[in-house]
Amino acid sequence: MTIDLGFVWTALPGAGDVAFVDVPGHERLVTTMLAGVGPVPAVLFVVAADQGWQAQSEEHLAVLDALRVRHGVLAVTRSDLADPAPTREETLARLARSSLGRVEAVAVSSVTGVGLPELREALVRLTARLPAPDQAADGPASAHPADGEQAVADGDRPGRERAGDDGAVAPDGER
Repeated sequence: MTIDLGFVWTALPGAGDVAFVDVPGHERLVTTMLAGVGPVPAVLFVVAADQGWQAQSEEHLAVLDALRVRHGVLAVTRSDLADPAPTREETLARLARSSLGRVEAVAVSSVTGVGLPELREALVRLTARLPAPDQAADGPASAHPADGEQAVADGDRPGRERAGDDGAVAPDGER
């Protein structure tokens, strides 16, 4: 079970450098999940074939929809353990009713390797459809308690705030 954000970068042939953020799915960790998905331009939505649509799937989709994420790929994992078709169809129908709309879907198995080349190809096609990032945009920043006493602030897009800047958080948004 993921309880914190996980980050990984990889070079994807045909797409260049791609970053992934693994976010927790449990409802107790929704604030951590929000910190990870706030700036994303696209999503690799993962549902296990042998477990199907779960409560955390619904929660993640609601957040992505609220953030108006419009680009994605569906990976139906553990396809070696169950027929991926029912999970694929149900999930595609749910995603289609969200800001994601219609997405490409790939059934995969990390055990057998089935579908992994197709997933890489789908991710390359996804990255080719993404709009160029606005490098001048002020990005969201988050603040969270690091040890109960101090707060850690982080941001993930270029903007006015820079590492080492002093800042203050006020309810009315003033600095």
